[in-house]
Amino acid sequence: MISAAHKWRIFDENLGSRDDHRSSGSRLPSPFRRSRTSISPSGRSRSPSSRPGSPGLGNAKAPELLSQCISVLSSIVLEDGRFKLNRYTPSRPPNTLQAVTLDIAQYLLYVTRHEPKTMCQVGMAMIPAFSTFPSEMHPRLLVFFDSLIRVVLEDLSLAQGLAEVLGSTEGLLSTMAPGQESTVYYLSALVSPLLAAIFECVDMEPRADGRNDIVYRVYYLFRHIVDSKPDAYLDILSVIAYHTPRARRTAVHAMLSLWGRAMGHLTISRPEPVPGAPDDANAFLLDHPYAHHFAPWRFSGRECHACHQAIDGFGVFCALCHCSVHFDCYDHPRGSHLCQYSLAGDAGRTKVAMYRFCDVLSGSNAVQPYAVQLRRHTFRYANLFTLCLCFVCRRPLWGCVAQGLRCVSCAQFAHADCILNGSREDILQCRKFRVDSTFIHIDIAELRASCLDFYGGILTMDDGALNLCGYEEVSVFYGHLWSQLQILDRGIGMGTIVVESNGKTVDRADPRLSFELHTMVGLCQSLLESGGLPVSESLSDFFQENHASMPSPALFFEWNSLIYVTTLLKSPIALSRSQPGVAPSGFLNVSPAMDIDDATQEEQHPYEAVRVAYMRDILGYELNTRYDTAARWLLEHMHQLGLFDRVDKKPRLTIEREEEKDVVCVFPLPLGLDISTSVETLVSAIEACLTDIDLSVNEAGFLLLLRRFPPDGMLSNYAQKRLTRSLVMWIIAEDAMYATILRDFVARRRALPGVRSGQDQPPWPVSRDARPYQNSSGNSAGDYVACRTSLLRQYAKPWLSALHDQDPALYCAYIYDICMDAAQEDSRSADAVVAPDEAKRKLVERHNTALYHIDKLSQASVLFDIADHLFVDWLDAVVAQQLFREASDVPSTISISCSLEMRTASGEVRSTIVSSCSIQSAATAAPDSFPRVLRWLCTLARSGVDVPIQTYIRFTEVAIAADVSMEDATVLVNAVYSSAWLRSTGRHEQQRVFGELHSHLSDHIVDCLKLGKDMEVM
Repeated sequence: MISAAHKWRIFDENLGSRDDHRSSGSRLPSPFRRSRTSISPSGRSRSPSSRPGSPGLGNAKAPELLSQCISVLSSIVLEDGRFKLNRYTPSRPPNTLQAVTLDIAQYLLYVTRHEPKTMCQVGMAMIPAFSTFPSEMHPRLLVFFDSLIRVVLEDLSLAQGLAEVLGSTEGLLSTMAPGQESTVYYLSALVSPLLAAIFECVDMEPRADGRNDIVYRVYYLFRHIVDSKPDAYLDILSVIAYHTPRARRTAVHAMLSLWGRAMGHLTISRPEPVPGAPDDANAFLLDHPYAHHFAPWRFSGRECHACHQAIDGFGVFCALCHCSVHFDCYDHPRGSHLCQYSLAGDAGRTKVAMYRFCDVLSGSNAVQPYAVQLRRHTFRYANLFTLCLCFVCRRPLWGCVAQGLRCVSCAQFAHADCILNGSREDILQCRKFRVDSTFIHIDIAELRASCLDFYGGILTMDDGALNLCGYEEVSVFYGHLWSQLQILDRGIGMGTIVVESNGKTVDRADPRLSFELHTMVGLCQSLLESGGLPVSESLSDFFQENHASMPSPALFFEWNSLIYVTTLLKSPIALSRSQPGVAPSGFLNVSPAMDIDDATQEEQHPYEAVRVAYMRDILGYELNTRYDTAARWLLEHMHQLGLFDRVDKKPRLTIEREEEKDVVCVFPLPLGLDISTSVETLVSAIEACLTDIDLSVNEAGFLLLLRRFPPDGMLSNYAQKRLTRSLVMWIIAEDAMYATILRDFVARRRALPGVRSGQDQPPWPVSRDARPYQNSSGNSAGDYVACRTSLLRQYAKPWLSALHDQDPALYCAYIYDICMDAAQEDSRSADAVVAPDEAKRKLVERHNTALYHIDKLSQASVLFDIADHLFVDWLDAVVAQQLFREASDVPSTISISCSLEMRTASGEVRSTIVSSCSIQSAATAAPDSFPRVLRWLCTLARSGVDVPIQTYIRFTEVAIAADVSMEDATVLVNAVYSSAWLRSTGRHEQQRVFGELHSHLSDHIVDCLKLGKDMEVM
């Protein structure tokens, strides 16, 4: 303060260079340099010494003085900030120390403003104040960080060259990508810990008295970060991955609210809005809390979430939660409309038409759904599953997604162009007209002409033109046109469009309804089934890694394929360097080979935001997509699925006009196939979510896993095993979670974390595991069990099933290793030196716990057909450790796991993995398998499994036939003796075993007694 009063610039180091940087506003040099310096408060800054004549400075240099000031500031915040005055007066408020600390921090930022390193150090020193300062200081802390973060984000935008990058052919890298200027890392390092501290320490629950100023401050600070930092979702993802459960829960709901199209949406657990978000949206435009984003889809055996039967062919699919429904089962309350209309020539006769559609979601609760209000209508985009006519121009609404606008009041549909660019007088006023047959009937010639006009020259392509296309283009043509054909067929079937010829209705089976659309779909299907189309190198590698052939709708209706294409779209590829030129004379020329090794790690890091034109170029280079129509259909399809978003949040992506190719699109959240440093954060976030007791956080982790990390042959074994471990441990932790729920929530009558109550709106379709709510308290532990079971059925089991189908042997190895490792962690001793008896007990406990884990997974029905293999591996491990010799050493859980019947999680009874037939067949499977299986039998008997006497008799026959050794015979005898105490009757049958073995081995026994051999065995 004294230096400020005397205008001593004690902290100023290089004002000239700083001013030059601020005035230039240009992008910093060396964007790919790897130098990263420490941002710890004790680090040295680059400020020059103060002026020699400055009084009071002694020999201290400015960098050292600044570092000392920041270090002292950090110490005060961490150690002294938690105390306040006991005896305070008006001149000495209770939080005087905290207020002065904030003033000093503000002053340090003022005198060293726009120095990235200093701003980062001061900000890092002040962030712990949220936990050490009293809660009444939180408003002042938020004001302090609001002013700091605005300057930081402004400088960060300049350092990244945001405006320049998005206006060029390049894309925008995330602030976590390697090889950038240290300025970028200093400025961006503050955001994630700041959000974590606010989410953890600031009370954002609405107050009863309505004084929610601090909640609104937090919200607007958060929104400023989101609006100013394009990759703010990565900072929130870091909070989810690496911070406390309370901060994680708030971060999860913030991610779901602001990036719903990328994150997905909750359908089983209870969603919560971001605290402080303004609630001023039009009631007509408010989406249902569990609203889906259905789109037309082609299925092959996927289970319907409504009727739980397999779907083959056309249906609807919500990419945000992977909910699949038959078209005939689709009766969504807000996706179906029954329209009654009269005939134009006979007003006394009426007919009905059933419209089926789904509103296009905005994907962000902070952004009001796109709507147009005109002539008392309130229009918003919708995906139509039944073809219908525009009520303005009376022409069909062709297309597969976002075909037109729907009035949420009168439920009439119209082309976007008719509403936005048409004459106002042509639009009938809402609810002021009567619907008649002219709104639904159309002549077949007009239907065909409008279809040809909409699709242009695509439908008129002949066999020769299609044969010149690649697999990717034909696959896109087929996927889009097949969906259009299904929508037309369903529209005719549901009565939303009635086709006429000469005044008579044309039936669906009438050959006159077959025109160029049907022909083109047939041509594409025959070409795809022939398998002779050329495939791009990128897609060929994908198929090869997944050991898959080329299914006809692969590129349009396979989630893994779309994920792979999305990874390609944001890959930084130098197109000009990759594509050789052509000689202007038309003759062949020799082009130099592309040097792939020159690409560094920085050049391979994916972009976070690119222009539509860049994505179009990637499709042409990577997937050989030459037709703009194919590229446009594919990009529109992927945009509707939420694989990328427009920066301006508009609900529809169109690239028909040249200016629309400059639209900037962002790829929120990383994908599992990305070559990115953020993938580790994504995996850690999934692991953290699945360890939480809150079911809404669990479901968010499952959404990240299902949508961002589907099982794929291009994933490494490490990634697949790590994710599998997260799922397995979530299933195994079920009992521990139930105990915590009963102790901490049910007993205290607290609301169950993430569980819906009876007052919440029910989702659609209703889960088969849902329980009817008898009251609105939501405090029944059964609700938690049912919700967790639904998560297992809808998310965990399909993901594990896909991984199993990919490689059953590898899946079995994953599960066994995970169960054994988990048992090892449970039985791990803290002592460095363990006594032999204790070590043996720990070994038995480990195998006991591992078998319990296997049994738990079997009850959850996630072992599929590997249960026998897992149990065999477990028995081999027990035999290898010689745990079968003494009854005290045999794990006890086996007597429970190997009961005569095992009941799965769904309640169905299946045969045990330990049966007489399986044991006997294993014993005779190979010449050297009998001794191994014999020790299995002894292990089962010593653990208390009731082995039938006929099994022992059969083993005795095999032993005599194979002329087993004395050691193996002793193992069989010990097994029989171990079973004797389980039976009160029928023990005389066991004498047959002893008699036959003694008769066969009598001579050998006598020799052993005479010569003293094998005495330890006997």
